[in-house]
Amino acid sequence: MRCDPFWMSCRPVWAASACLLLAGAPAAIAETTFTGDVLVADGDVLMIDDFTTFEGELRIEGGGLVLVNPGDWTINIGGSLVIAGEEGNPAVIRSVDGEWNGIEIDFGATGSISWAEIDASNDTTISVFSGPFSMEHTTIADAPNLSNPTGNRRAVFAQAGPVSIDRCTIGPLVGRAGMPATTASGNGTDGGDVTAISMLNVDDVSVTRSRFVGIRGGNGGAGDDGNTAQPNDDDIATVPAVPAVEPIAAVLTLLAVQ
Repeated sequence: MRCDPFWMSCRPVWAASACLLLAGAPAAIAETTFTGDVLVADGDVLMIDDFTTFEGELRIEGGGLVLVNPGDWTINIGGSLVIAGEEGNPAVIRSVDGEWNGIEIDFGATGSISWAEIDASNDTTISVFSGPFSMEHTTIADAPNLSNPTGNRRAVFAQAGPVSIDRCTIGPLVGRAGMPATTASGNGTDGGDVTAISMLNVDDVSVTRSRFVGIRGGNGGAGDDGNTAQPNDDDIATVPAVPAVEPIAAVLTLLAVQ
């Protein structure tokens, strides 16, 4: 579904499907697209309820909150992402249940993030498919209520530049736990990998004055104990009889007679 206002403010609380709600349409939809600019100002809340694309500018200012409701939802940027928090008053992106699919800066789009706090996603928190992209004074970390992420995790992945990351904190970021063995003597599965920053064919990259805290791959799943084999009736029938052994005293007596 497409929402076509040229500019839209999110004061005080808007859902990503707000244009449908105002028209009386049901809120349960698979995708929402905003063609105009969207502003999340200080004190505003933007709720993400589905795969949401912003074709204009999504601007989140200090004190603005983007709240991702339960579900594997993605914030897709087709135009530009401008997160402009302030020292002591960051812009915030939170996940209600600690699990979401992150931000995608699509081909032809741009991204700029400053003074933000972002809950890490299940898989890749920020995917950059088009540059330039810059991030400064920003924290990407696991939400306190994240139980067990599902994928191999990355805070930032980029395959286009230039990319500039300065004075950021990434972590704690913990990988998915492996599954325990399901058969006797079986092995558990591997835990999930975690990468703070990953680049693919990006020549212009700058990462400066940043901290990486608690970046840890997931624990492997526990192996199972082997079973103790129990012989069946056939096994018992084929076991040869053990010959009787003469007592030691009798053997000594015979040697003395000779």
